[in-house]
This record gives sequence, C-alpha cells and structure tokens, in this order.
Amino acid sequence: MPLAGMDSVIVDVSVVLGSKTMPIKNFIALSRGGTIVLDPVPGDKVDIMANEHLVARGVVLVRGSTISVEIREVMRST
Repeated sequence: MPLAGMDSVIVDVSVVLGSKTMPIKNFIALSRGGTIVLDPVPGDKVDIMANEHLVARGVVLVRGSTISVEIREVMRST
C-alpha cells in the first residue's frame, strides 16, 4: 500500500473562486465584515490548491444552500 501511514499527514486545501482588481483606497477601506463581490455562479471554473500548489480544476455546484466543487481535471505532477 503506497499510502500506508499517510492518514496523519495534514494538507492545506483551498479553492480559488476568483479574483478582483480594486483601487488600493477601496482595499484599505475594508473592515471586519466587509465583502469583496466575486459573483461565482454554478458552472464557474475554479482552481483547487493543495499547500499552495495547483492540483486540480473544477466547477462550482450549488444545491440548495450548499456550495461545493466538482473536480473535472487533475493536474499532472512535474
């Protein structure tokens, strides 16, 4: 089993829903509870990162009040 003993390894996983360019004055004016609107919609493509490395790409799914990501492409390691 190549993954034996790996069950205690922690991986930081993040999903990048989008990005936004804004003037620095707007960024500085953000405070706790402030929002940056990205407008993700079902079907939007997202990057899936593990420990800050791109590992997969997927799409946003919305079912009721649940937002999830379906993996569509797994990146090959180099």
